[in-house]
Amino acid sequence: MRIALIASECVPFVKTGGLADVTGALGGALSALGHEVKVFVPLYRRIDRNSHGLKASLDLGRLQADCPTPFSFSAWYSRLPGSDAMVHFIDDPESFDLAYIYGEGTREAHRFIRFQHAVLRVMQQYHWAPDIIHVNDWQTALIPGLLQTYYRWDELFVNTKTVLGLHNLAYRGIFDLSVARDTGLPEEHSLPMGPGEFHGGFAFLKHGLASADRIVTVSPTYAAEIRTPAYGEGLDGILRERGDDLSGILNGIDPTVWNPATDRHLAANYDLGTLARKGENKRALQARMGLPVDDTIPVMGIVSRFAYQKGFDLFSSFLEGFLATHPVQLAILGSGDAGVQGYFEHVARLFPNQLALETGYHEPLAHQIEAGADFFLMPSRYEPCGLNQMYSLAYGTPPIVRRTGGLADTVVDVHAEPGVGNGFSFDDFTPDALLDAMQRACALYQDHDAYRAMQERGMRRDFSWTEQTLRYQALYSDLCKK
Repeated sequence: MRIALIASECVPFVKTGGLADVTGALGGALSALGHEVKVFVPLYRRIDRNSHGLKASLDLGRLQADCPTPFSFSAWYSRLPGSDAMVHFIDDPESFDLAYIYGEGTREAHRFIRFQHAVLRVMQQYHWAPDIIHVNDWQTALIPGLLQTYYRWDELFVNTKTVLGLHNLAYRGIFDLSVARDTGLPEEHSLPMGPGEFHGGFAFLKHGLASADRIVTVSPTYAAEIRTPAYGEGLDGILRERGDDLSGILNGIDPTVWNPATDRHLAANYDLGTLARKGENKRALQARMGLPVDDTIPVMGIVSRFAYQKGFDLFSSFLEGFLATHPVQLAILGSGDAGVQGYFEHVARLFPNQLALETGYHEPLAHQIEAGADFFLMPSRYEPCGLNQMYSLAYGTPPIVRRTGGLADTVVDVHAEPGVGNGFSFDDFTPDALLDAMQRACALYQDHDAYRAMQERGMRRDFSWTEQTLRYQALYSDLCKK
């Protein structure tokens, strides 16, 4: 199959979140299966053209796009490292030669309107007809509708099927209705009851949900949750209507990056057969974070954005009492919400031997926390898929999670299913439920055999992209037959 993956970010070129990981990993894995894969992303200022081997697409020259306001752009290309997949970069300086990846306001809408038209224009210029166009999130969600309307005349796309990937429904791409005039879509698409109209505004993602041939999100549980008012972000109605076309496929992790046996960031590499060496990483982490080095004290790790979604506000009602009564340490790496960050800083001052916080993001330390912690905390309000719990399981670090989205699909509570459990989970989004899970973890940590068996069950799970890619391939194949 000829498959186009269109996204606003892709590793290793540009990343702000999990979308980049999925785009890069899925593109490479599909190419390895023999498919002709082309990835399309914007050429942001921060992408280093030299280090990534980008070359100008001289055969294209300077292209013109006539979406309704004409503009010109050029393109660059490279290969996805370790694969035959091609990556095409849309060079539109007015839209993307900026200090930021994502911004705010109406300009944000126009940046990605131009990007989407430019991608389709490149395909036209190359006379490249994809069997599947897989778009992702609101930034590319207009493409299915544009193919049905603005580009309907072009027989190049007559057999092309579209898939919309949802990575986080909270980001819907909602703008003033006036934006709709600049998309190239018919006027009626922004009128009340139209596919893009959303409470008096225009929602890119809603339009994509109405137009794409298939919708896929990043875990089976999240695919069910978003059809309910509690998780649907006002789009649960259309998601229920499209229920037969909606599926959930878990993300995978890259074992060449996240593998305790080969991870270059660790003090000691280990695997199932040498799990005892994990203790060397714990001692190194405690020393690195300024915590007392003590093998007997369980360490709970956090690597995260401090965002509303992540649920860290639950800690404020019990964490100080918990630390005062439990011999436990917390190693935290993250930044974001000022209230959450300020609270962790406050507790770190009160309990300097039990809570260590490093703000920002530091890739080596993220790996060191996954390997050195005894447990990993993810008390999310919602979590479409989540990757850190998979990293944790691969590193023998049982996760403590709220049972939602991909967390529910990957973490099995050890007390609910003793012979199967690989971590701890709770249902209610309350401080008491989180506290109970953390207390259960501390208690089980004292039972060396039970704790080791739980670690080993987690490490045996295969979260690589192999199985997930086959699921995407089956989805694409099924769609092409219809």
